[in-house]
Amino acid sequence: MTEHDSQLIRNKILVVDDNEDIIKVMRFLISAKTEVDAIYASSFSEAMALAEQHRDSIFLTILDLNLPDSPDGEVVQHILSLGLPAIVFTGNFDPEMRKQFLGMGVVDYVLKDNRMVYEYIIRIINRIWRNRDIKVLVVDDSFTMRNQLARFLLLQQLQIHTAEDGVEALAVLHEHPDIKLVITDHNMPNMDGFQLVTEIRRNHAREDMGIIGLSGEGTGELSARFLKIGANDFLAKPFYHEEFFSRIMQNLETMEQLEEIREASRRDYLTNLYNRRYFYQRASELFKNAEKSSVQLSVAILDIDHFKQVNDEYGHDVGDRVIKDLAGLLNREFSDQLVARFGGEEFCILFSDVKTDDVMHRLDTFRQQLQEQSLDIETESIRYTVSTGVDVSSSKGIDKMITSADEALYRAKAGGRNRVELNS
Repeated sequence: MTEHDSQLIRNKILVVDDNEDIIKVMRFLISAKTEVDAIYASSFSEAMALAEQHRDSIFLTILDLNLPDSPDGEVVQHILSLGLPAIVFTGNFDPEMRKQFLGMGVVDYVLKDNRMVYEYIIRIINRIWRNRDIKVLVVDDSFTMRNQLARFLLLQQLQIHTAEDGVEALAVLHEHPDIKLVITDHNMPNMDGFQLVTEIRRNHAREDMGIIGLSGEGTGELSARFLKIGANDFLAKPFYHEEFFSRIMQNLETMEQLEEIREASRRDYLTNLYNRRYFYQRASELFKNAEKSSVQLSVAILDIDHFKQVNDEYGHDVGDRVIKDLAGLLNREFSDQLVARFGGEEFCILFSDVKTDDVMHRLDTFRQQLQEQSLDIETESIRYTVSTGVDVSSSKGIDKMITSADEALYRAKAGGRNRVELNS
């Protein structure tokens, strides 16, 4: 197994075009729809000066082929010679020229033939920007094919791992469980692509790890079988550079969209903390692990004191601001633990592998810091406090621990509020 080093972390793109209107459009879209910085040039000489000056911070270039001092695309060869990835963005469609530049190793060859291509360019920028943190595993018994696929993927600035067959691929996945995408050939010794997909799907769902099947046979039956046993996609060899790039981009984007939906379902709409449903789901997993490893778990329930008075005096909008303020403080102070909004003005923290004395100390320190702070509301500031109930008997199970912490919270309220009570 060989591993290809990922690109250095960079944050700029270089856009080269002598058309002022195109530069204006690109400036607007890049500023509005990406997280990257951009520098612009309108000639070959200006582009090369900027490329040399910012060489260590440029992660992508977008190049017009017809410049006043570079009418035949000379800028592309010079940019590539500096080791900078390039996208050709041109108004001329010349099949031979397209083939030539793709053979030189440009990321893509994009025609300026309609308005939608600008959105496509932005999509590529964002894709490559995110790709730098994504690991891909290429599995093929052909050394030539492995290296060809790795070169294509490196153009997209992905982190690449390779394996010669399914057995080696499983070993790589065990060593690097954060691999996001597997590209596997079908016909391999020791373990073929079908067997590999079957083994991967025992532990990794489609939305967590994508799989693209490859084969030189290219039959409909083969592609259907790959998809039926768990692959996300299939490509027949040989394939066009741009088709491969599009399939990679599409599969990664689909998984990201599914993750965004899944993450949104876990979050409370007002505070962006985890919600009650996800808290119980994650707590159940932590309890199973705690039982195996004898790790102590503790539950704390926090409730804003006299919250009804805040709503009555200032209105529900201010009440929401108080809830969001507390959520932000909890997220900051207890970022190493599981924090959730349970509903209304009530929050819950699950402490894992933290001693009881440390749990109580952290909660009481938080309580003291909170009572000394104020929240600015238009022309005045308001203060608020919290009462907290804690349970540390993890052998009871999550439901009984929360009930027990609730009882401790009730005692904290009855005892004067702004207190932390332990119900062990």
